[in-house]
Amino acid sequence: MKFITVRRLATVFKLDVSRMDDEFIERLKISVDQHFEKSDILIAFGQEFTRKQLIFIISQLQEEHVLGFHDWIEDDHLLVEYLFSKGDIILPDEQIKHHDESSLLKLYQDFIEVYLAPILLCKIKLYTQINDLFELKNHLIFSALLKKEKRIEVQKPVSAYLSQLLVQTKVSQDKELIEQLKMVYDHNYVEVLNELDSHFYADLITYFNTAKLIVQRNDLSPLILERIKSSIIGLNLKEEDHEKVLLFTNAKSFNVRSKKPESRLNEIVKSPFFIVAVIVLLLNFVFFECEREEKNEIELIENETDSKLENQFPIIMDTFQFKSTNRKLEKRNFSNSSPLYFGEIKDTLYADYNLVSYAFGAATIFQVLEDKELMKQNKVKAELFNEKRENYSKYYKDLNFRFDSIPKTWEEAKIKITIDTSQLIRNIGRTKFEMREFVYRAYPVVLENLSNDQILIGYGSQIPIITEIKEANGEWKALEHPYSYPCSGGLPSIALPKGEIVLTSVAILKVEKGTRFRLKIGENYSEEFGS
Repeated sequence: MKFITVRRLATVFKLDVSRMDDEFIERLKISVDQHFEKSDILIAFGQEFTRKQLIFIISQLQEEHVLGFHDWIEDDHLLVEYLFSKGDIILPDEQIKHHDESSLLKLYQDFIEVYLAPILLCKIKLYTQINDLFELKNHLIFSALLKKEKRIEVQKPVSAYLSQLLVQTKVSQDKELIEQLKMVYDHNYVEVLNELDSHFYADLITYFNTAKLIVQRNDLSPLILERIKSSIIGLNLKEEDHEKVLLFTNAKSFNVRSKKPESRLNEIVKSPFFIVAVIVLLLNFVFFECEREEKNEIELIENETDSKLENQFPIIMDTFQFKSTNRKLEKRNFSNSSPLYFGEIKDTLYADYNLVSYAFGAATIFQVLEDKELMKQNKVKAELFNEKRENYSKYYKDLNFRFDSIPKTWEEAKIKITIDTSQLIRNIGRTKFEMREFVYRAYPVVLENLSNDQILIGYGSQIPIITEIKEANGEWKALEHPYSYPCSGGLPSIALPKGEIVLTSVAILKVEKGTRFRLKIGENYSEEFGS
């Protein structure tokens, strides 16, 4: 069952939430009924709801304390986004808020189980199937909000999955054993174990006992031994069992290893077969590189067939004069890319840092001033602002605006991302320090709509581009999440017509020379770039 808090639902229908009484609930129900007389679904903050789902939520409001439970959930940033997105959004650096001391805890658990338990069962099934312990851990933390009986039911598949991995480790040999050990004796596995209810405490003891058997082998590397040691020390055990772990990890039998075999590298290098093998390897490498370059050229041509953006990146006119700096590379955080231009592709573009101000409400005159001239000036400014805001109305749309058909979002649309590292503009940071906004040096980025129709390319004042970094093993890792607003009420969607572009920026990071990056929006990627 999908969930939306009553405050968010009321915001969609522009209802006053200052008094949430029976009259308010009735107005909300009437608004829902009127909407579904004309449409089969309701789009609220980017999510789709059916009439049946909303009526079920509204009917619960008649029960005592349920309105208060909606406030509890809305106040828990991690939980509200998780429920609202059906488990697709987990905010980083947020903690679940518990209400263990409340006399309403059992009623709250009954209420939330209807929405939370199905999501957890679905996500647990998915991530146990693909062996993703990291994501499994992220979802399992929400099971702590359920009643013990339901929590055990939800966690049983996780316990069975972990036990299966442990059994596979016991019977594995050689390379397969090493791979199993790397998966099982890992902090992600331990964190999943630690999230299980005390009902599964025996799983932790089994994990420890298995480690005691494995370390008796004399062919394990010091690195693997250290992984095992670190993992079992990290278990959330009772005091007496934790003492047994410490005693075991300090025992002589845990540290004594067999003598390493002597290296035969010199004999191998002197062998004529080694020289032949090297020549064959080089020839294969040259052939592979040529084939890969040819394939990349073909893909590049295919990807750019529908693009109006020529090889020459537009010249960016930037009049921002404030001091700026490179952004410090920190652990995974939120991205920040605001629109600076909308429209057709041109040779020269002006970076308008005030463009985001037109995303929200109209300018009005609230004060009656004695200075009539100042009032006149303020009125002129407001009129000019509103006129310019109207010019961008086709790009900034209310979340509940209606289309004949729902447009594609950036998650499914075809978008070309082009970055120019030869020009510098600015990226205005969202973090404030001593009442002064951070301003970063940045590269200009152009996103072009290559789809056959208008698409949604962002929300609020944000284009959800993220930066990925290329790791030493060649894999790409996300450095940030798309920006998430604490309160989504009144946010517009950002629409981009077919064939048009939006100019934005990405902050330049303080990194070592040779670091490689790429940009991502939905399933679209830019070319690599770096320092």
